Order: sequence, then structure tokens, then C-alpha cells
Amino acid sequence: MLNGSVSGGICFPVGIFFDDRLSALEAITKFLREEHGLRYSEIASVLNRDERTVWCTYRNASTKSSGRLSCSGSDILIPVSAVGARELSVLETITEYLKEDMNLSFSRIAFVLRRDYRTVWTVYRRAKRKRAANA
Repeated sequence: MLNGSVSGGICFPVGIFFDDRLSALEAITKFLREEHGLRYSEIASVLNRDERTVWCTYRNASTKSSGRLSCSGSDILIPVSAVGARELSVLETITEYLKEDMNLSFSRIAFVLRRDYRTVWTVYRRAKRKRAANA
């Protein structure tokens, strides 16, 4: 289910993070633009970002990775709405979603996001601290 959706919303597979040249936001933006054919304004709306930021992010992603994103072997879908919170970074929201909503272990999250285990743990702890400070 490559262009999948959960509960009617747009989702992206974690396989888009397999290209380690791209940041999380670059991978998501590239996926939404190329796989779903969304305009920059639509991507900006669903990601809660400025349209100029989305345009620049997509341009950078296309420069780093000219081909389509490979999503093979990616069975975990993340709703785009999960990364719209601006009080956390994109990687923090993704990590938090995978840990709390998908009940994945830190080692599994590290594997699917192609990040070091310690990075994932640190990002998750930072997200929890930010949430607690904003509560």
C-alpha cells in the first residue's frame, strides 16, 4: 500500500527514510510531491509549514536525490497529520508516533528510520521533555 491512507488521511511509508541523504522533512516533502502529486501550497497546509519552506525543501531534496524514493519493504505507514505539530521537530514527531502509537521498540525505530539507536532515544526523550514543558 504505497500511496496508503489511514482513516482517510494521507500517509507516508517509513521506507522513504531509507535514502540517508535526505532529512526527514525532505523525504516527506519529496514523497508528497512526487507520489501524491500535491502542490506546494497543499503540502504546506498538511505539514503546517510555509509554502516557501516547502518549495525550498523539495528543491534541496531533488538536488540530493534525483530519482523516486524507494519504499520497498515498507509496511509501516505514518499519517502526515502526525508531523504537523510545530512545537516538535519532524524527526521528534515521527519517533514519538512510532514509539507511542505503533508501540515499536527503540531498536526497531532506529532500523526503520535508518538512524542510530542512541539518536532515536535522544530524540524521543527530547520530544517528551518539550511536551512536558508545554503542558
